[in-house]
Amino acid sequence: MPTIIEKILLSTLSYAALLLLDRGQNSVAFLLLTLILSFLLELFQQKRIQVGLLLTHGLLFLLKPEALFFFPLFVYSVVQIIPNWSWLCLFILFFLPTPLTILFSLLAAYMAYQRQANQAFRKQNLQIQNRLAQDKMALRRKQQQLEQDQVKNMEIATLSERNRIAHSLHDSIGHLISSSILQLEALQITSQEEATRQHLEVLSEHLQTGMTDIRQTLHQLYNDSFDLHQRLEESLEPLGNRELTFHYSVESPLPLSVKLDFVTIVKELVTNCCKHSNSSQVRLVLVEQPSFFSLTYKDNGSFQSQSQKGIGLYSIEEIVQKYKGSMTIDQVDGYHLHLIFRKEAIEL
Repeated sequence: MPTIIEKILLSTLSYAALLLLDRGQNSVAFLLLTLILSFLLELFQQKRIQVGLLLTHGLLFLLKPEALFFFPLFVYSVVQIIPNWSWLCLFILFFLPTPLTILFSLLAAYMAYQRQANQAFRKQNLQIQNRLAQDKMALRRKQQQLEQDQVKNMEIATLSERNRIAHSLHDSIGHLISSSILQLEALQITSQEEATRQHLEVLSEHLQTGMTDIRQTLHQLYNDSFDLHQRLEESLEPLGNRELTFHYSVESPLPLSVKLDFVTIVKELVTNCCKHSNSSQVRLVLVEQPSFFSLTYKDNGSFQSQSQKGIGLYSIEEIVQKYKGSMTIDQVDGYHLHLIFRKEAIEL
């Protein structure tokens, strides 16, 4: 039962007790004044104002003893607002005019305590729901992070296997072809026939060309073949027809795990932009500074749904913290995200 309805019920019971004793003179005025004071307590939530209204209510009892018939409303308000004063209400009970007023005052105290207990219960439930929601979001973040780590580890494992195969092929095939070229050059020198020497020379040139092609192909299987610039451009493709400005300036060789983290961040930003932003222009800048790497994202759209951090932004923040960096978000005139990655936390 809402507080206002409970107060109306208590005032009605008090007014009935006043009429039963045939002391209804100025009873309507007392009723209205008591209701006004009670409802003002609901209107003003500042503690000082509420205490002042309660003191005014108590002063009314001293000036007009008939007002004590409406003491149950006073008890209800005191128990709800300043429970530490409840003992004072028990003391005043001995001065009340009728047993009905005492009974209604005890009923008011019970109703107020029940109201407080219900409010405390609802508050506790709300806190539990908030904790469960936070735990659920944390679990989703962990799940997403595990999925990202799994993809990252698979790609690292794939590239590691490519490196192993590349090194093995380079050592075996490279040595075999190099030996063949040397033998052909020796045959060219010892051969007496001009036609044979020409054929051997052509064959040697073909082997050298094939050796160059094989070296280039094997080189593309190394970690260096993970072109971060190219991967970032591919990650930006879902932006579609938006006007895109992309600036890349990184000279230091980065570990594969760092490259994958940069790609993950850009993919999250692109996903957020496509889902939540109505932008028409996007700017992405990744530059290397003497002591850190800086990644800046900006668009001209609105991210109302991103007023609170979603799972994507939490994932980005965790990556930034891994490199002892910082994340700054600005939503004035579009959406602006600035990330810093400390070189001291990156094994270059």
